[in-house]
This record gives sequence, structure tokens and C-alpha cells, in this order.
Amino acid sequence: MISRRRLLQTGLTLAALPAWAGAANNAASNAAGGVGKGPANGAQNGSPNGTPSATQNAAPTADALKGATGPNWAPWTGPTLPLVLPDLGGRELKLSAWRGSVVIVSFWATWCEPCRDELPVLSTMAKRHREEGLRLVAVNVGETPAKISAFLKKTPINGTVLHDRNSAASKKWEAAALPANYLVDRAGTIRFWHLGELNWKSHEIGGVVTRMLRS
Repeated sequence: MISRRRLLQTGLTLAALPAWAGAANNAASNAAGGVGKGPANGAQNGSPNGTPSATQNAAPTADALKGATGPNWAPWTGPTLPLVLPDLGGRELKLSAWRGSVVIVSFWATWCEPCRDELPVLSTMAKRHREEGLRLVAVNVGETPAKISAFLKKTPINGTVLHDRNSAASKKWEAAALPANYLVDRAGTIRFWHLGELNWKSHEIGGVVTRMLRS
């Protein structure tokens, strides 16, 4: 689990997590090749059919939080959400433009220390596996273009940077903590998510990405 200090740094709002985040993980864990096995790593409880409803506004269970902020990926059990945002040049892009690739969608901000730590790692991973079809879409949440550009001059990203100026997209994607990372398969379906810091050097974390690239 990520530390309390890291939770505070990422600004995690527990009540903002979707109630369906704790949908049964056993089947999804098998599909992930073992990610999230056991009560310490996976989400356990949630809606009976693993899908969200408009009336589900209750705070998440402890198991749901454990699944979303634990050391491994959690299965995404909701619908695949649209993502339509401008890049820093003002050109509007859609997530569907990357269909056919495996996409890491990462919501981040310059003030977020874990974001600053992991973006270079994600950038290197995207560059290393580009020929295999891996793409990085880094969505900045709520900051000015000038601030984003100044950061990117010091920390270039091998991927596409989108601008969620009013944080509307991050709210729709339930990104209650930063960084918030999502794995989208080649068909354009969200498969896994994680709120807060991830150990990208871990075989379990990177292994999920590798298996998706090979499938």
C-alpha cells in the first residue's frame, strides 16, 4: 500500500472513489495473469454485476480502496469512458485515435511529486515498446499551458500531452488521486487502473503491460 504521506501528496479524496471500484477481482485477476491476487492486493466487494449505476454514490469500502491504491493494478469494472481533450497546440484529440495500440492514460500535475517521479519512467517505457504498439497519453489536470510547457522543457515526454483544463475529464474518469493511471487495450477498452504511486520497476506492474502488448 502507498504511504499516508504519499496519499496526502496526491490529494486522494476517499469519498470520490466510485462505489463499484471494489467489484469482484477473482475473474479479472485471472485475466491479468495474477495481478491483484489475495486480500492484500485486490479489490473484493462492489456491485453484484461489477458495473456502475447512476445511483451508486456511497463511499467506497476498505477493500475497494485497497484495490485502487494497492501495490498492483486493479481491474476496471466500469464502462470505457470517452476522452476528448486538446493537446497543448489546441488540437482536439480522441482516445479512439489510438485504437490498435495499448495505451497508458496517465492523469498528472506538476505539483504532484509521485507524478514527477514516474513520468520519466513511463516515457522511457513508451519509447522502449513503441514498435510493439505502446503509447503514452499524459493528461495534465487543471494547470495553465505555460506551466505545463515549462515543466516539459525540463522533463520531455515520449508521448502525447493533453490538457484537462477544468478537470472535467479527470472527474469522469474517477481520477480521485494523482497520478491516476489506466491501461487501455488495443480494442480501446479500459482494462486496469490505479490511483496514486506505482512501482513501475516491479515485474508485476510491467508484466501486465507486456501481456497486453502480446495479446
